[in-house]
Amino acid sequence: MNKNLIYIFLVILFIEVVQYFFTVGATDIDDVILNVAGGFIGLMIYKMSEKIFKNERKIKKAISILS
Repeated sequence: MNKNLIYIFLVILFIEVVQYFFTVGATDIDDVILNVAGGFIGLMIYKMSEKIFKNERKIKKAISILS
């Protein structure tokens, strides 16, 4: 899971850097912190759903319904 969280952080950081260089939107460290926290929560929900459903098809269906 640490690898997934690192990927989330890198994507968010890339988006913030692009916003800074192209002066599109507002660049703020709070965005990075809150988005990484949201990604972490999403990963936790996915891990919990794996333990509850134990079937990949059911997990995908549950995530589709929730999203």
